[in-house]
Amino acid sequence: MKKLFTLLALSLVMMACNKEEENEQLIGWDKITAEVGKTSKSVMEVLQNVSEDEVWFSHNLWYYIKEESGEIKESKAIENGVVKYVGDGAHYEYRMADNNTIIHYFSSWGTMAGMLNYYRPYDVEEVDGNFRVKYFFNDELQYTLLWEIIAYDDNQILIKSTDEYRVPVYDSHGNLYKSNTEDLYTLIHLVRRVPKDDGWKEAITEQEYCELVKQSY
Repeated sequence: MKKLFTLLALSLVMMACNKEEENEQLIGWDKITAEVGKTSKSVMEVLQNVSEDEVWFSHNLWYYIKEESGEIKESKAIENGVVKYVGDGAHYEYRMADNNTIIHYFSSWGTMAGMLNYYRPYDVEEVDGNFRVKYFFNDELQYTLLWEIIAYDDNQILIKSTDEYRVPVYDSHGNLYKSNTEDLYTLIHLVRRVPKDDGWKEAITEQEYCELVKQSY
C-alpha cells in the first residue's frame, strides 16, 4: 500500500511538472489564455467592477486579415503593454457607463490643439455571455461588432472582436470602395489598471473632436 501511495504521489508530481512545462512552451495568445484565472462574477459584473481611477486597457491588441492571396496576416498593435504604432485607437481604454453603454477612449494628435482625448459611446447588448457592440455617429449606425468572450477573471478579459456590419464606403466618384484584404477579427486582451495620466477623464465627445479637426485644415 505504501508503495502504491508513493507511485501515486510521483505520478501527480510528474503531471504537475508536465503541465508547467506545457504552459512555458505556450506563446502568444495561447499563453495569455492559459494564464487567465477564475471568477464567480459575470462578464458584465467584471467590466463594471473598476474604481473611479481605473479603466480597462488593451494590454495586447492583435489584428488578423486575409490577403488577396489567401494568406492570413497577423498585425500586433499592442503587445504586452508596448504600443507597436502610434495612431487613433492605438490606446484602447474602456469603461462601462451603464449596463447598456461602454465608453471607448481615444488619444489623438489630429488637431492643432495638440494631443487630445475623445470618446465614443457604444450601445452594448449581452447575447449568451457575449456582447453585440453598436457604434452610432450623429444617430446613424456606423458599425456593429460581435465581442466573443474567450476567457476572463476579475482582472482581465480576452475578447475576439468580429465585424458584423460596417457602413459602406464610397470613393469621390460614387463607387463602392473595395479592399484587397479581408478583415477577419481582432483579439483584445483587456487588463484593469490605473492609467499613467488622467487625460481620459477630460475627454471630449467625438463630435467635438471632429470639429477641431476641421478647424485644423
